[in-house]
Amino acid sequence: MVNLTCLISWTLSSPTTVTWYHNHTKLTIRGPRTGVSIMVDKSEVTTVSLILQTASVADSGLYECHPDNAPNASLVIHVLEGEQTAQLSSGNVLTRERQRIVFQVAILVIIFLNL
Repeated sequence: MVNLTCLISWTLSSPTTVTWYHNHTKLTIRGPRTGVSIMVDKSEVTTVSLILQTASVADSGLYECHPDNAPNASLVIHVLEGEQTAQLSSGNVLTRERQRIVFQVAILVIIFLNL
């Protein structure tokens, strides 16, 4: 699973729309990729999460968050399969759950840096 979160703050109001793109193709819950969820929490800081179930190498690439009232944010992710994920731990063996946590934290840090 891939969980990308876009935070929109310091705006006069919450965005009316926030659109996610993967390699310049619009992502919606209706396709083209299946297993897509988009969660929105509108409060003082609007949080829009893009969740991709059953991530694969095809999910690698450029992701962009486009709110209609704030600057866009983008990042590039690389989805690794099998034993390649152990490279993220600098030689330490990680359980699958810890690998997911490391991956999700890394994505959140990258998003914060791009805002």
